[in-house]
Amino acid sequence: MRQRLEFGEGARTRTLVEDLRELWREDFEANAAEISDRVSPEEAQLMTTLEWSDIEPELFHAASKMEILTINGSAKEALEYKEYEATGRYVIAVGGNKLSRGLTLEGLMVSYFLRTTKMYDTLMQMGRWFGYRPGYLDLCRLYTTTQLRDWYRHIAMVDIELRKEFDYMVEMRRTPVDYGLRVRTHPGGMIVTALNKMSHGTRQKCSWEGVLSRSAIRSIKPGL
Repeated sequence: MRQRLEFGEGARTRTLVEDLRELWREDFEANAAEISDRVSPEEAQLMTTLEWSDIEPELFHAASKMEILTINGSAKEALEYKEYEATGRYVIAVGGNKLSRGLTLEGLMVSYFLRTTKMYDTLMQMGRWFGYRPGYLDLCRLYTTTQLRDWYRHIAMVDIELRKEFDYMVEMRRTPVDYGLRVRTHPGGMIVTALNKMSHGTRQKCSWEGVLSRSAIRSIKPGL
């Protein structure tokens, strides 16, 4: 990519710059407007609106600074943030367990995530892709599988339910010693944690059959 950006592409009819321009217009430019409508006015104000004419002259400069680093159990710590604090560092980090479960990358913008596990707690530990960088929300991208997307959606629902259980336990002035906390199971075979950690847990089925329940409908703002 560096060579194609620096020296051109001769007679090639579909150039890299054309591909990048199409990507910018169809993905980033289109989504930036939608995202800015969904965030707070303060966050939207931080998001800088750029034209392709601003982006194109910087392509080679950005690509020329890019490094590819292997981050795994056998590699020493390669991301020295303090050392590059003044100039910044452009990195493509490729890794396994160390990257997915024990290391948070500062300023991470794009992530390709394929590693999986059937345990809730391990999957949550692996799901810390992005730090928060004000003004760059429209540039963050996560590429993963449909299965992982669905699993994380399920875990997010479980997390909300468990937090509500904690709140109710506090209202009842109870502690985990005398209040049974519940965690929703997954119909597709995921487990809450390793089996040796669930030795004191019991599996129960809950049903609302024959119970009169009431649903409440409240209005919400568009986009929330």
